Amino acid sequence: MNFLAHFHLAQPTDGSRIGALLGDFVRGTPESLQTRFPPEVVDGIILHRAIDRFTDSHKIFLKSKKILSQPRQRFAGIIIDIYFDHFLAVGYFLAQIRGFYFYIFRLLWVMKNPFLIYPYSHFIFPIGYE
Repeated sequence: MNFLAHFHLAQPTDGSRIGALLGDFVRGTPESLQTRFPPEVVDGIILHRAIDRFTDSHKIFLKSKKILSQPRQRFAGIIIDIYFDHFLAVGYFLAQIRGFYFYIFRLLWVMKNPFLIYPYSHFIFPIGYE
């Protein structure tokens, strides 16, 4: 759930960034994903999973999860991800305000543009619509 971190660590292409964001929401093997998404998106999903494996087993992450109270342990990983994203956002903001706003704008644009994931031919438009 640490979208800013995954977006930041993705390759500097829209397909990789989309894959980095989809990593929490799609299931399947890399082979099965290749039948559904372009190669850049699949690479982003694979990178997302590798980052999650690394961070979820890191001693700082594991210690951070233990800080939360028992009733919150079920969601500890998500809470810590969001917490770390907060610090990433603050760091960007303090480093360069314009750069942070461009970063967020780009993130939103990539998320709202379905043509980056699916080619034009995958969409069904009314007759005469171009």
